Amino acid sequence: MTVLLSGLPLIAVIAALLARQPALRSAVLGVVLAAVIGAGWFDLSPSVAARAAASWWALVAEVALIVAGGIAFAEAGRLTGGQERLSSWLRRSLGTGIAPVLAIVHGVTPLAESLTGFGIGAMLAIPLLTALGLTGRRAATIGLLGLCAVPWGSMGPGTLIAAQLGGVGFDALGVASALLSLPVFVGVGVAAVLMVAPREDRLRACLAAVGSGAVLWCGVLWGTSPSGPPRRGRWGPC
Repeated sequence: MTVLLSGLPLIAVIAALLARQPALRSAVLGVVLAAVIGAGWFDLSPSVAARAAASWWALVAEVALIVAGGIAFAEAGRLTGGQERLSSWLRRSLGTGIAPVLAIVHGVTPLAESLTGFGIGAMLAIPLLTALGLTGRRAATIGLLGLCAVPWGSMGPGTLIAAQLGGVGFDALGVASALLSLPVFVGVGVAAVLMVAPREDRLRACLAAVGSGAVLWCGVLWGTSPSGPPRRGRWGPC
């Protein structure tokens, strides 16, 4: 019962979104349910809540600033025409087919997601994919697949929280995530090209996806190694 009640706010948010409720209303519903359950079932007193707020306010502020920055970054690209120019450059440089798709899945989306997080990579990738001629459903699916090719990105705050709660070093946890990412990178690439490659060209497309995923993995590992580039990012080892 305790586990069910703990997950109920999240379940309620997902159900509200599936019912096509506005994102703000769904989020408010989740917050209200969490407060009610915390006070009613877990005996969360005002003093305990105040102490928790004092301990976690800095981390909450960090996450909020990341979200705000990511949304501003995506909107700036849309309003200034940056997304359209990037899509045109991809078409001119790579043509059509699997090459620009892999460039977005293993390049554009991980880069944008690592810089901002919280799904902003997909917000940038989906318009680029539709500009390449993909249908809205395929573009959305491949754009979301690209989020899986990110060892940190939107999981950076999650990694930070997990490291703090588990007493594990933030860098150590990030490096371990990078080491285990190869199957994910390759699988994401293969799934993406299978959605766009003709049947007779699928073997070559899958081999290209394996190579592209391996290159991304090597780049991530190089970024985590002592001889790699200096660690400037807050949300990942590279």
